[in-house]
Amino acid sequence: MRAAFVSINLFGLLCDEVTTVTPSSLEAITRFGGPILYLVLYGWFLFAVLVLAESGSILPRRLASLRRHKPTTEQDFLLQSEKQDVAAAASDISTSNNVLRVLQVTKSYGKTKVVDNVSLDVSRDTVFALLGPSGAGKTVSFSMISGDIKPDRGDIYINGVSVLRQPRVARLSLGVCPQFTAIDSQLTVREHLVIYGRLKGLGRAALRHDIDALMDAIKLTPYVDRLASKLSGGNQRKLSLAIALLGKVICCFQG
Repeated sequence: MRAAFVSINLFGLLCDEVTTVTPSSLEAITRFGGPILYLVLYGWFLFAVLVLAESGSILPRRLASLRRHKPTTEQDFLLQSEKQDVAAAASDISTSNNVLRVLQVTKSYGKTKVVDNVSLDVSRDTVFALLGPSGAGKTVSFSMISGDIKPDRGDIYINGVSVLRQPRVARLSLGVCPQFTAIDSQLTVREHLVIYGRLKGLGRAALRHDIDALMDAIKLTPYVDRLASKLSGGNQRKLSLAIALLGKVICCFQG
């Protein structure tokens, strides 16, 4: 808005009888310099807010975890009076030390409750599958486990770290293989693994060891220096799996 007013009064600025006005002098802070400086600073501020919001700032998530569900309807009252076996299972999960623990998570969109008070845990060296029809809440559940979606109620722990309160730390122990292959057509198989491994914080020695071990385990060694776009559909899925398995992680498959 300030820049608009400066533009409207541009004739007056150019016809200043006190000083000689040149095109370069329009960069002065009292002319276009002020709006430009404001836009630069405001852009960096919004970028910082975006990074904090997407990476999981501590304060908003902690406040969200403090919210409590108050029974206001008959359905909410019945939810608080769970069957004894379900309550006992939820209690056992809350005191276990398994690598993945989902504690009474609930998620609603408007009036539609897509995940309703789900509790589960997965022990080490275990393959766990979540099955159900379309719309049952499987994808939302995995999105909450990965920290992309915040539950309305409950908490999730990965290796004892809360995804709700410390998402960045919890994600260090998590690998996600999405439903659709997410690869860059201009990168080789090795370059994909190096980039994702470095983003995950793996050191060079550990990353080199993980890449060699994964390529051998999923039979991609002959294609390690080939462009990902030149791989077959099956081998592209293998590459997505290898990316998810980098480091000592819990791997979640969405599909």
